[in-house]
Amino acid sequence: MIISKAARIALADILSDRIDELFNFLEIDYTDNNEYYGFTCPIHEGADNPQGCTMTVHGEWKGAWKCWTRSCEKEHTHSIMGFVRAVLSKRRGKSVTFAETVRFCKEFLEVSDSEIKDRASDMPALLERYAKQTKERESVTLNISRRQIRNSLSMPPSYYLDRGYSKEILNKFDVGNCNAQGKQMNGRIVAPVYDENYKYVGCVGRTPHENHNGYKWINSKYFHTGSHLYGYWLAKDKIRKTKTIILVEGQGDVWRLHEAGIENCVGIFGSSLSDAQSRLIQTSGALTVVILTDNDEAGQKAKMSIREKCSTLFNIIEPEFSGEDMGDMTIEEIIKEIKPQLEGNINKVVKQHLLTFCMATNYE
Repeated sequence: MIISKAARIALADILSDRIDELFNFLEIDYTDNNEYYGFTCPIHEGADNPQGCTMTVHGEWKGAWKCWTRSCEKEHTHSIMGFVRAVLSKRRGKSVTFAETVRFCKEFLEVSDSEIKDRASDMPALLERYAKQTKERESVTLNISRRQIRNSLSMPPSYYLDRGYSKEILNKFDVGNCNAQGKQMNGRIVAPVYDENYKYVGCVGRTPHENHNGYKWINSKYFHTGSHLYGYWLAKDKIRKTKTIILVEGQGDVWRLHEAGIENCVGIFGSSLSDAQSRLIQTSGALTVVILTDNDEAGQKAKMSIREKCSTLFNIIEPEFSGEDMGDMTIEEIIKEIKPQLEGNINKVVKQHLLTFCMATNYE
């Protein structure tokens, strides 16, 4: 079966209008999170997270899906047609061809070639939308090892040592000076960023001078902070164990909390929680979100952003503290002010969950 690019995109667009029918037909249980559906990935073995896979149901990304655990979409493409092909291949135990996928979609939709042709008449708008999904799929993959990153930097940076951070914590997060002439980060302090599998995805660089021209922080080429949580590669196991994730604004805040023995913390790279970051939190195994953003206007903005995206899905805890931010507090202050609030509030949440469970199961 030969199908033109225009017809292929039009068919995907029709399918995207009926995502709920498709999921029901494929017997995929999902949670409607307004902008997207969350569900257990039907592709890889051992999938059990009910929010481990998502598909956008509105807007220009309608029909785009992502497996947040194993990135199954990379093999089958982000589009809804790729999703159907992946599911069919998994269930049939063999690689399903694109022609077979098209045939399945047409039969499921009960759509004629003329209907597909009519939808394809709006091709300019469809092409623009699907081009964005294709660009996302073809984003640059960085095959740079952690060892290469560490060998390229001079560690530890004196700037952060002078600000009271320990050599051990800076080494733990691979923070160092870039002194490579001609490189984007030359002359800056680099904080590498890894994904949950400890693969390098990019970095952020800070000028070591308070009086500087230009931006204090810059991102490496192709790196989008809104797609990641800083420190998640080190925090993920603690988050699953404690069922709690602590959100702070910057890298220094994460380092200081680690120094104080609080390791289930991540940074949001600023004062706004993105949709992608929100989805990462939803797949992290956390039941409780602790907000420890700065005590300033930007910090209040960050709190509002986090509440907006998390309050309906998580227990929210907002400890009070005397410092401007976590990075400016001493380890002793964090242990004295923050830890008791965390332990007390989280214990209450755990007890509430146990009570709810007992009531739901009539267990005494």
